[in-house]
Amino acid sequence: MSKTILQAVIAAIGIACACAAQADSVTGNFLSKNGAPSASGGSVTFTLAADGTVSASLVSTSGYVVGFGYDSTAILPQSGFQPAGQPSITSGWGTSSYGFFASGFVTNTPHPTSLSWTIGTPGSFTSVSEVLGGPNATWDFFLYSGSNEWGAVAVAVPEPASFALMGLGIAALGLARARRQA
Repeated sequence: MSKTILQAVIAAIGIACACAAQADSVTGNFLSKNGAPSASGGSVTFTLAADGTVSASLVSTSGYVVGFGYDSTAILPQSGFQPAGQPSITSGWGTSSYGFFASGFVTNTPHPTSLSWTIGTPGSFTSVSEVLGGPNATWDFFLYSGSNEWGAVAVAVPEPASFALMGLGIAALGLARARRQA
């Protein structure tokens, strides 16, 4: 085996190992307002944290956040998003014109336009897909900002491990070709 091919294989394995430790992530842009296509009402991102929780961040460009939901298969524990002195119901939005959202929150006092919180407890998840994927909604995310209802579909950010696996495959093909030519 040539030194160059061996170096390429070792590099690809190193990339795969390094990338496998990185978090996966999904983002949703709120592009449907009250059931019709619209300019963005904001965005939400869910990212798998190293401790097995999911870090969530929400930005509303359409005003204060009154409620937020995401299509999950169960009511999931959440923490850290609640500003002091603001009451909230953390069991989800329930039914909206966008479907049923088991997890999320509803508040009697509007939240700021930018929020961050944690979903689950350490060790709860190995992928963001375990948080999303409920069978009940057309939309993966729901934002209620006063009188406006916004829906968003999650767009997966490709996991770095997928690219590393593709690199390993290309390296293996190169190795096979080099062996045939030798």
